[in-house]
Amino acid sequence: MNFIFLLATSCFVGSLSLRLLDPVVPQVARDLSTSPEAVALLSTAFMITYAMTQPFVGAIADAYGKVRILKICSSALAAMLVAMALAPTIEVMYAARILGGVFGGGVFTVALAIVGDRVAASERQVALSKLIMASQTAQLFGVIAAGLIASFVGWRIAVGSAAFVAIAASIMLERNLKPRPDAKRYPINMERIRRTLSSLFRNPRTQTCYTGVLFDGMAVTGLVPFVAILLEASGEGGLREAGFVISGLACGGLMYTFTVSRVLPLVGGTHNMLRFGGAISATGMAVIAYGGTWPLQMVMFAVIGFGFFMLHGSLQAQATEVANDLRSTSVSMHSCAFTLGNAIGPALYAIGINTIGSKPSILIGAMAILIIGLFTAARLEAIDADLDTTTLGQSNA
Repeated sequence: MNFIFLLATSCFVGSLSLRLLDPVVPQVARDLSTSPEAVALLSTAFMITYAMTQPFVGAIADAYGKVRILKICSSALAAMLVAMALAPTIEVMYAARILGGVFGGGVFTVALAIVGDRVAASERQVALSKLIMASQTAQLFGVIAAGLIASFVGWRIAVGSAAFVAIAASIMLERNLKPRPDAKRYPINMERIRRTLSSLFRNPRTQTCYTGVLFDGMAVTGLVPFVAILLEASGEGGLREAGFVISGLACGGLMYTFTVSRVLPLVGGTHNMLRFGGAISATGMAVIAYGGTWPLQMVMFAVIGFGFFMLHGSLQAQATEVANDLRSTSVSMHSCAFTLGNAIGPALYAIGINTIGSKPSILIGAMAILIIGLFTAARLEAIDADLDTTTLGQSNA
């Protein structure tokens, strides 16, 4: 069986678990006799532990074997989904989500590393795009399926269905993906990890990228767990509609994936991608702040998704432009910063919605994403200009 297919399947399951509860927040809250805000913050619980694993997951996989760690993480994530489906209380749900984040943090990152080991550089971008496509498809399919299934037979069956898919994927992975016989093992060296992280956090390019993705995660994806709550409160829909609205974000991401090669020269390069991405996302969020029918909100989430990935994808590419020996850790820390933003965002939106209301809170998020686009573009332009000046000076010398 093609190992890219196996890795893509693992990434599909990992992303499926990420947004699974977002469209069913109100129903989970009613069933567990708790507030919708408490259920929405389950996303934060997952994301925080997901982010915490990122600085170390590469070193652990290098020491004990990438395939072995991927199998452990995939199986454990499936077990956490089973625990969620059977959870009798919100406390058990939190425990399952926290542990799910620990193991979920290892799936996508280790899968990327395996591709780096096994695929030639000339073919690697195509291989990685298949993993990214699987991740985006899972988010698109997962939120729609969860909303539809929950609206007919309840959220537990929706989560249980995801658990069944995860178990099947884990079994397939266990039987068909084998470690390379010539794979090298590198012992965990905490001092090397410390030095590498210190170097990255002193680098102005990675400082800018990490700051950007931290705040774009807060502003955009932090809003997602509240979609179903706001739709119900406005009378514009329920669980099914929430799934479709949230899927708009992934639709926008897929549109970006298919058009980026044409959009990049059209807008005038990476720095303008950041500016346009922030402006497009802010426009979509401003419309969302004033409500509207669920189809309109779905379209606006697609607009937000397209702009978001213009911004986020450009920052992701910039994060790879560091020394070769720092590149994998740089990408891992990029994921860590973004996931941390995903974790903090719902908490901030919960505070805002409960104090100043949903409209001002979303408008603040729209302003934030606009500022992020403008700030990161200006900062990276200045860094590139300094680099060009330094290079020119060295060549003249």
